[in-house]
Amino acid sequence: MYAELFTAWKREKNSEAVQPLSNDFFKKISEYLSTLKESRSNEKKESNMDSANRREIDYVEFMFSDLLKMRARKIVLLSLKDSVEAPPDLIEIEVGLINSLREHLKEYREQCAQTQTTFEASAEKTHLGKVHTTTSTQEVSSLMLLRILQPIPKLVGVDLDEYGPFQPEDIVSLPRENALVLIARGAASEVKP
Repeated sequence: MYAELFTAWKREKNSEAVQPLSNDFFKKISEYLSTLKESRSNEKKESNMDSANRREIDYVEFMFSDLLKMRARKIVLLSLKDSVEAPPDLIEIEVGLINSLREHLKEYREQCAQTQTTFEASAEKTHLGKVHTTTSTQEVSSLMLLRILQPIPKLVGVDLDEYGPFQPEDIVSLPRENALVLIARGAASEVKP
């Protein structure tokens, strides 16, 4: 079994593609490792045989762990591709993993697309000569239209949204409380519709 694991590990290490394994490969390696550990516990801890057995266990554990990591890395990369079918060299549990990853990635893309659409829909224009707009009637009633008279750095409004930075002659809508402060400082004047 050691030779079979070593061969599989070496093939996987030397290839960019997932290498074929039997569906019961992981189970066989797990049983082999259990047998090694059991035989070690039955031997004297001071013997040379125990030392050789311990090294074999260490090598098997390393190769098995490394093999799983290499395959997982390749599976993650495969899941990013939009091909419908999983490669034939995946074992049954890995096919389930790649399908699950693809579903999660699809959901992730959809949520990102929704967030982007929502962000774009609610983005407020704050550039020179453009009017800062909102869509909610409740928000509109609590906003004031201002003409900026002095440069104003980015600020956080009482509604916890970020506004600015603003340059002189920008026309913007800000929450009433923030607008009144800027007017009082002489940094902005109210624009009457």
